[in-house]
Amino acid sequence: VVCGLSASADTWREADASSNVGDSLPQINWGKYITVAIGPGLGTGEDALELLADLLANFTKPIVVDADGLNLLATRHELWQNLPEGSILTPHVKEFDRLFGEHTSWWARLQTAKQQATERNIYIVLKNDYTITATPKGRLYFNPTSNAAMATGGMGDVLTGILASLLAQGYTPEQACLAGAYIHGKAGDELALPNRLNVVLPGKLAQQIPGTMAKLMA
Repeated sequence: VVCGLSASADTWREADASSNVGDSLPQINWGKYITVAIGPGLGTGEDALELLADLLANFTKPIVVDADGLNLLATRHELWQNLPEGSILTPHVKEFDRLFGEHTSWWARLQTAKQQATERNIYIVLKNDYTITATPKGRLYFNPTSNAAMATGGMGDVLTGILASLLAQGYTPEQACLAGAYIHGKAGDELALPNRLNVVLPGKLAQQIPGTMAKLMA
């Protein structure tokens, strides 16, 4: 998982706290990784842009792009040409519109998601009340799990981690999208609905995921 150096998640082993992102780039051997998730906590400055460009130029397997990774793609269109086929983009509605232009209706966004996923051979996980996955084959899948209590900051970061984990375990991008969205929402449902919670925090959700997966696989 590639994130900002100040974030609490795993960062590049090659970088130390005294070096900036740009200085650490020559030391990153992208080829040794199975997959990469990039975006949460990354920032949108020149160092972040250099890191994303370096990743896209040197990594050919599917990656997961969220948060600031999406914001960089929205402003630097030349980055799209190196986006690996089968990659997963996980925008919420505002990020989606920054990527592909303003939309006046949810239906219009679905059509754009379908078109972009097909043309670019990628997966788009459009996060909303019912998360939708658009596939390169032109299919749209609606996820039945999740609830309003999950509409909190950082919740998408947890989904990004789930997707990257599933890719690293050998699931296909489509399997990762569908299973990841379901597990993410199901864990939130198990926390919020029985306890009548108005808010589910990302940390609590992350702690719930192993139990949720154990039940689903039993």
